[in-house]
Amino acid sequence: MVVSREELLAGRRIAVLATEDGDGSAYLTAVWFGVEGRRVSTCLRRPRAARPATRASVRAGRSSSTRAGPTCTASRRAGGSRSSRGERALACNDSIHRRYVTDAGMAVAGLGGLLSEGDDVTLRLVPERWQSWDMEPVFGARLSDPRLVYPLDP
Repeated sequence: MVVSREELLAGRRIAVLATEDGDGSAYLTAVWFGVEGRRVSTCLRRPRAARPATRASVRAGRSSSTRAGPTCTASRRAGGSRSSRGERALACNDSIHRRYVTDAGMAVAGLGGLLSEGDDVTLRLVPERWQSWDMEPVFGARLSDPRLVYPLDP
């Protein structure tokens, strides 16, 4: 079953954000994200990843620990990123948090309270290019056959 990019990004998944560190090396971090139109936004606690000229990529994928079903990934490479702080960032970050955490969870000081206090920077990426792929057309069900492939660790 092929999953469209829109379906993939509409789900609650953990994405990997790659930004360029000060020395030119890649800085990778797992993030929650939100999608609005063509933009992907993520909350940051590490402002160094939000330098305005930063080249950035975000990768959100779907797979299972047993490899059953397709492995689909949509990646987005952006020529630059925009960061925001203050009220605009807090509002965007709150919507991202609420995408992953229930109202009951947001009311818990040790969860929602910590999220509200820590994430004060939003990084927004606008795509240069999208890439999507699905390994099932190439490998079929062979990747989910335990006689052929070891299961992935949970």
